[in-house]
Amino acid sequence: YSELADRVAELHARGIVQGNITQSSAVLTAKGKARLSLTSAIGGDESLDLDALRILLKTMGGHPAAVCNAEAAAVLAAELRS
Repeated sequence: YSELADRVAELHARGIVQGNITQSSAVLTAKGKARLSLTSAIGGDESLDLDALRILLKTMGGHPAAVCNAEAAAVLAAELRS
């Protein structure tokens, strides 16, 4: 699960907001690598990605964290690793 949060953090660091994170846009490969499709990206505020990521992780059985600052995806990734 931290792989997905890492990908979101990387996008946000580059100024990219996916804006439409769902099960069809976020995929874990057989080797556990996260892939996040940008073909369905709609842009917007980073909070869209963070809210969608929390919902997705909860759906997938992960443990979404309640963080809302500018580095929230990176913080979420670190919390998921611990």
